[in-house]
Amino acid sequence: MREILNHEELKGKIQPACLGPLLLQEHLDRLEDQYLSHKQDQVKLWLNRALRKEEESWLSGRETERIDHFCFSPLAIDVIQVLDSSLTECSCVLGDQRKAQRLTAHLENFLSSYRKCMEAFVKGKHGNGLAVIKAQLVCEQQLRDYITGETGSLSEPQRRGCLDTLAALKDCGYRCLTCPIHLEMKVCFSHLLTPGWTDGSLPVVDSLLSFIVQELTDLKPTCRQWVLTELQQDVCVQYVRRMMKMMKMKKTRGQQDGAERTRTDALKICAFFREWGVSRDPDRVQQEVLRLTRSAPALSDAHLSALLCLCSGQSDASVDETRLLAVSTNQSSAFFSGVKVKWIHKHRK
Repeated sequence: MREILNHEELKGKIQPACLGPLLLQEHLDRLEDQYLSHKQDQVKLWLNRALRKEEESWLSGRETERIDHFCFSPLAIDVIQVLDSSLTECSCVLGDQRKAQRLTAHLENFLSSYRKCMEAFVKGKHGNGLAVIKAQLVCEQQLRDYITGETGSLSEPQRRGCLDTLAALKDCGYRCLTCPIHLEMKVCFSHLLTPGWTDGSLPVVDSLLSFIVQELTDLKPTCRQWVLTELQQDVCVQYVRRMMKMMKMKKTRGQQDGAERTRTDALKICAFFREWGVSRDPDRVQQEVLRLTRSAPALSDAHLSALLCLCSGQSDASVDETRLLAVSTNQSSAFFSGVKVKWIHKHRK
């Protein structure tokens, strides 16, 4: 119609505003509904095809695509192109972006199916499993950026639902990707407070940090930084948890050496994550331990006593004093909420 009205022989001779509607409203509503139903079926079909193709690629065991040496999947780009083209066409045909929410409703269903497929995949043993996860973390980030930036087409409930599903997908990917790292962490930290660790001949922390780099090398930098941000908390919690379990040892000359080695480890951990663009407050495990009464008021006296003894040889007599100082600062931290050591509580009863 627009092309006809803009024809050079008719241009300027017809006033569209004076023509009135060409169809009755009820006929127009019916045609719009038929058009939207057709587009809905198309979008649903295309999204399902994209997911099925992606899942077949996972299960085939094929090598994951690489872009700039990083694991990559075209799934998110395909999904975004399908939605963008369909929404643009709908807006042009209907002139009302709100009606396009019937199309974006399929995005919620797609993401839910995507999450279920990913959760089912990680339960199996696949040689390409970690590479697939790394590629899907990139997809999750791309979809999240798209949904966060999309305005008008998504209702607020749709947006929240999509982001919640992506959060679950991201968490699934993180757990799977860091599983080997957590296993290595357990092995490395089992050597804490051994003679080899105390005299520096056994590079406990160095080995772990090297393993982390190896595992995350082919992960896209923006995703890698997020993973490392989450992983830093895990490393620090597990380190402190293991040290506290080893506090059964009696006060000996080696305990001071252990405190010095703890400080060295803390500096290495801090420097490693800072080098990869991850910062944490406080920056050092040792600083967190020394300031824990101010930053973690929920920490028990048992935890405090053990950590003060480990780091600086302070006795229980200093616990009440530092606790009073902490109360006056009115600060809080969740770091030590993950550190639970039964023997300490039993020992202090």
